Amino acid sequence: MSMNDLAEREERPAYVEFEARPVTDKAASLAAGMNVSVDEHWALVTPPYSKDRVEQKVTTWFKNLEFNAKNNRIPQAWVKMYHDAYEAWKTGQEIPLDGTPIRNWAIPSPSQVKNLLGAGMKTVEDLALCNDEGLRRLGMGGMDLRNKAKAYLASASSVVTENAALKNEISQLQGSLESMQQQINIMVNQGARVVEVPEVPRETISASDIMDEAPKKAVPKGFGVPAVQDPTLVAAYIDKFGKKPNHLAKDATIRKKLEE
Repeated sequence: MSMNDLAEREERPAYVEFEARPVTDKAASLAAGMNVSVDEHWALVTPPYSKDRVEQKVTTWFKNLEFNAKNNRIPQAWVKMYHDAYEAWKTGQEIPLDGTPIRNWAIPSPSQVKNLLGAGMKTVEDLALCNDEGLRRLGMGGMDLRNKAKAYLASASSVVTENAALKNEISQLQGSLESMQQQINIMVNQGARVVEVPEVPRETISASDIMDEAPKKAVPKGFGVPAVQDPTLVAAYIDKFGKKPNHLAKDATIRKKLEE
């Protein structure tokens, strides 16, 4: 509960305990010819900072609560809280407190905790909203405890606000990371796309096909592509002339030289 919530509420909800009391079921007793008892549920209501306790049948008490809520005498949320408390009691569960239990608050000493509970202050929120009557019941040190309770709730509210801001920031960062990951996945998928090329059987490809497809480059004057010469003609040329034929000379040219 934040300090804003405390400021909006001028009073704390009353504490309630429930009790099952045996009562005689007259109709069942007449039919059975003996006393037949049934359980009747009662609400034991203690206003905040008070020792007085009001006892009512649960059905009557809830009718009064609904009436007061419709007339804006109490918040509607209190009615739901009391209904939840009643259902918890019927199933054997402990009735939850509306706020931070005084027993779990580390600031007061054991004797102060006992005094606070005796004064009807079971939560830190009760103490923070303690009225003058409650302070008188606490006696010396009551004002200091109330100030500490207010400071504690203000600090807790600040932490809750900061945590909410951090959670929001983390959520936004996670959204940005997911968006970036999606973009990366799209880029990877686009870059990995394979273009299918019709397969050409190996036996249909020849060296001449490759040479025909190779780009033709201009050959500077005085240079040329070495000719593929017949080794027998080359050997005969060396025997006759004592040197190899020109590397550009074709077989026909070498043969002509040998015949001269």
